[in-house]
Amino acid sequence: MVNSPVSLDSFQRVPQPSSLIFLIHLLLFLQPRESNSEEVKVIGPGESILANVGEEVEFPCHLSPYRDAEHMEILWFRSQASNVVHLYQDRRELPGRQMAQFQNRTTLIKDEILDGAVILQLQDVLPADQGSYGCRFLSRDDSFSGEAVWELEVAGMGSDPHISLEGFKKGGIQLRCSSSGWYPKPQAQWRGHLGQCLPPEFEAITQDARGLFSLETSVVVQGGAHSNVSCSIQNPVLLQKKEFVVQIAGKLTAELGKVQSELDWRRAEGQAEWRAAQQYAVNVTLDSASAHPSLEVSQDGRSVSSRGAALFPAVPGDPQRFTEQTCVLMLEPQRRALSLRVPPRRVGIFLDCEAGKLAFFNVSDGSHIFTFTDTFSGPLCAYFRPRAPDGSTRPDPLTICPLPVRGTRVPEEEDGDTWAQPYEPSAPPMDPW
Repeated sequence: MVNSPVSLDSFQRVPQPSSLIFLIHLLLFLQPRESNSEEVKVIGPGESILANVGEEVEFPCHLSPYRDAEHMEILWFRSQASNVVHLYQDRRELPGRQMAQFQNRTTLIKDEILDGAVILQLQDVLPADQGSYGCRFLSRDDSFSGEAVWELEVAGMGSDPHISLEGFKKGGIQLRCSSSGWYPKPQAQWRGHLGQCLPPEFEAITQDARGLFSLETSVVVQGGAHSNVSCSIQNPVLLQKKEFVVQIAGKLTAELGKVQSELDWRRAEGQAEWRAAQQYAVNVTLDSASAHPSLEVSQDGRSVSSRGAALFPAVPGDPQRFTEQTCVLMLEPQRRALSLRVPPRRVGIFLDCEAGKLAFFNVSDGSHIFTFTDTFSGPLCAYFRPRAPDGSTRPDPLTICPLPVRGTRVPEEEDGDTWAQPYEPSAPPMDPW
């Protein structure tokens, strides 16, 4: 077999090894330097997270695929990047950049930051935390930036429903159901012993400063011995409910009748005592010279309001003026904390020094509130504290009303019975001023 001749030009078309290596290096050099960066993604918690009120929620974020994030800037934000929830920058956390709402409530878990994974914990979740969130990773040389967003939904299961018996109404028994600490707004349902829905007589839902809802509802149950009545309250987001069942027995109806009769008798007795006290009614005025420095008495001596003790200190050596010390000494032996079902707007005071009796009445319905009994050895001084129940200053002054015409009843808005629950001895005493 004769070999065919090969020309020199054929060998010249085959690249030498060194040229091939140079060509490969050239191709690699021409590839975009950020091709790996474009493939990295930020993975967040997902589309939505459901958190319970008062509990802790976690916002995990990581890079995919693996990439060291220790020297990156990592930002958690609310709705937009300017609303900082938590910021990690230059290998340290910057709490000073946080929104006030999230200060002292976040913790960053960065045990796996070298693998590009971090977790932000948010404590004591509130209804106000509900909304959209995001996390953003930014490399130091700005060669990579990416973010993930999600929604936080908040829900809260409130307290167990509490049912109380209110008495007779419209020929039946009135029940009241109450619960608090719900979010979002709860739904209540009364049911009878056959499972039938009972229409509520009254329902009120209020929202507190933390955004949580309280519910109060009542129903009137007609007859039916040994019948069960339930009050259920449901969270519309969690689709979970809390329920309380009360059994109304036949003998309970009779017992309530006895209680109602006794309360009617007590009310009638209190009104009779108030009518008897009215025959000794006198017009009185307030002495501005003896008023506590935090009180301001009107020119006619019939109204008193609070003006702040710090701005008007007591004059040294003035024995006529009330001070905190003298007020405490006078009130401490006979202090009583009254928690009335319906706070009266007009209070009548009856003092019988010889009998050692100081009685208080609700002028609106003539019912009795409370009576102090003691031995009075000297003159008694009236003590006015024009403050709201929480200790804040009342916008309206306390005013001495003119004497009512004997035998008349003063109409009052939202009038109610105070005699049925005169006071709770366990209530905490109020501060002197």
